[in-house]
Amino acid sequence: MKLGARIFLCYLFIFSICFYYPVDWMLTNLRTRYLEGVEDPLVDQANILAALVETEFAKDTFSPEQLDNVFQRVYLRRLDTRIYDLEKGGVDQWIYITDRNGRVIFDSQNPTISARTTRTGGMYA
Repeated sequence: MKLGARIFLCYLFIFSICFYYPVDWMLTNLRTRYLEGVEDPLVDQANILAALVETEFAKDTFSPEQLDNVFQRVYLRRLDTRIYDLEKGGVDQWIYITDRNGRVIFDSQNPTISARTTRTGGMYA
């Protein structure tokens, strides 16, 4: 193999290595930042809802029926929203609230739930 071809191949190899590491670092960090950006509002929303329910419990005025009415109105509301390439037509979050014993006292998708308890990572009847 000629000297010029060897130098070119070595240059191409070094260039590939130097190009790979910054691109790999950027893509790895970009994914992490994307996931953080998605999760951050969800954590905020969960804490806001927990504070609202906690206030209602402290005043002893918590009403699952009232909260269910709010969620049913939200679920019936039609959205015409586009988030980048995602078409969003309605709210699709499912929320359940348990007491300190793990008994489900509110379920936004199934308001007739009663006496269900939670176990590690899920619910059982």
